[in-house]
Amino acid sequence: MRAAILFFTGSPIMIMNNKAMRWSIIFLLAVSPLFVAGYLHYQRNNFSCETHVIIVEQGAVIDTVMNFSFNNGVGS
Repeated sequence: MRAAILFFTGSPIMIMNNKAMRWSIIFLLAVSPLFVAGYLHYQRNNFSCETHVIIVEQGAVIDTVMNFSFNNGVGS
């Protein structure tokens, strides 16, 4: 009878695993906005872009491609 009661109510080890799993999920849900904020902050200061400019004046044409790269807010 005792074995049947442990089988249906859960063993102490299983209960501990369920508690640990619940707290792990709660912790991950609480910390995940911090990871997202850090990623967005990094993207704001570290990015690159490219532009294509064509300047036409009278009979002259200047065709340029410029690359910009910013690391920690400092760029070239």
